[in-house]
Amino acid sequence: MRDFLWHTGLIFAITLISILSAYEVGYIVNNVVTIWPATAVIYWGIRNYGLYGFIGTALAGCIHSYAWLGFPLFNLLVPLSSSLCAWGAVILERHFNPDGDIFDGSHNMLVFLTVGIGGFSLSSAIVGNMLVTIEFGIPWSDYGSGVWNWFLADYTGGIMLAPLLLILPLFHKQVITEWRISLIEVTLSLLLLALIALVFLSGIMRNYGTFSPMFLALPAAIFMSIRGASARVCLCFFLFTVAALMMTVTLGGNNEDNVGLRTVQLYMTIVLVCGLILHSVRIERGKLISKLADERRQLEIRVKERTAELSREVSEKKEIAQKMEALARIDPLTKLYNRRYFAELAARDLIRGQRNNEPVSLCMLDIDYFKTINDTYGHPTGDSVLVELASILLAEIRHEIDSVVRLGGEEFAILMPQTPLKLAKEVCERIRQRVASHNFKVDEGAKIKPKQLLVTISIGIIECPLIEDTIDSSISAADKALYKAKHEGRNCVICGELPRVI
Repeated sequence: MRDFLWHTGLIFAITLISILSAYEVGYIVNNVVTIWPATAVIYWGIRNYGLYGFIGTALAGCIHSYAWLGFPLFNLLVPLSSSLCAWGAVILERHFNPDGDIFDGSHNMLVFLTVGIGGFSLSSAIVGNMLVTIEFGIPWSDYGSGVWNWFLADYTGGIMLAPLLLILPLFHKQVITEWRISLIEVTLSLLLLALIALVFLSGIMRNYGTFSPMFLALPAAIFMSIRGASARVCLCFFLFTVAALMMTVTLGGNNEDNVGLRTVQLYMTIVLVCGLILHSVRIERGKLISKLADERRQLEIRVKERTAELSREVSEKKEIAQKMEALARIDPLTKLYNRRYFAELAARDLIRGQRNNEPVSLCMLDIDYFKTINDTYGHPTGDSVLVELASILLAEIRHEIDSVVRLGGEEFAILMPQTPLKLAKEVCERIRQRVASHNFKVDEGAKIKPKQLLVTISIGIIECPLIEDTIDSSISAADKALYKAKHEGRNCVICGELPRVI
């Protein structure tokens, strides 16, 4: 009950004030209402407060008709028909614009201007003027002009004040808080009005009609519509329209120039409609730009994420490829380089030796009687011998320079860059002696378990010629030297006879 009384009383008071203001500020010319601000209040009240707004606006209209105009039956019919038309227009607007925000895009603004305020003004003019014609016996030939005057008065008042009322929730944020900008925009509007008044009084445009200076309002509307917040735009439109119409009536509007005044009013209405539509388009454009910027940022984020993901995938694949390449180069048993990688290593070392004129020695070695070891102690023991031999070879070479390769089975190779044949022979002899004195492990599953498992190796060495296409010949020469070591009793180091070419 308290809410009902409060809201109904508030709407009643505002509606009554808006009705009386039309008679007090000079908007009556030849007993014709030039502008009817109550249209905006009625539409706003019903749109925001529903039944409370309907009762408040209808009650204010009935009391005004009875107290000031003395209409008999119209005390109820005209105000009630006006409020009913407003309610119907609100329902239609809500149907086409469920969101309710008239400034949220050009579609919403067009619905408000045509279906909302436009539908309310037109239906109220048709019904109200019909009642007036019947009551006062006005000729039906004047019905059309009466509807037009009524519609124009309602529509002008509606679009002048209704947007400002609908934007009131944001008024403090957009006008009071940003008062400096608001003051500048209001001042500019008033300065433009002063300019129009000066042009009007100077008589410069006298040949173009009494009200022609008001045509300067179009640039002002365009300027204000492209400004910032909607509340400031609506405030400037309201002040500009009120001041312009008052100036027109006061300075140039005599009682016989009603047609000219209506022309100016129509022009001002068109200017306001264009300004509101342009402003809504600007807001829509800003939202679209903001949305596009957000989508662009989201796209950039997604691109960065996808790029990072692809980078991780590439890194992972590269790492896998490196591991695969390493596995392809490494002998799985001894963890030495394999025969597949041996040719690449030999070519690299020979090219470097050719470029720096440094000797490169190649050693080929083979385990003596390795088949006997496998047959006697089993293949696990043979594998263990190969692994231990690989460890001995790695311990005796220069890790940053030399390379040890398992060529296959019990055959190995050692590449020794920067090493002449004599020094290579000394290294190989040291390796042979260490292998011969090493006690190799026998697998626990072997049937025969000797106290010691001694193994010997035979080694063939060649110093590679420093000319192109000598890899195969060097390997062949080292193999011949190894073959010779095998036939000279094994467990020895034999140097090949291939001369070094410079």
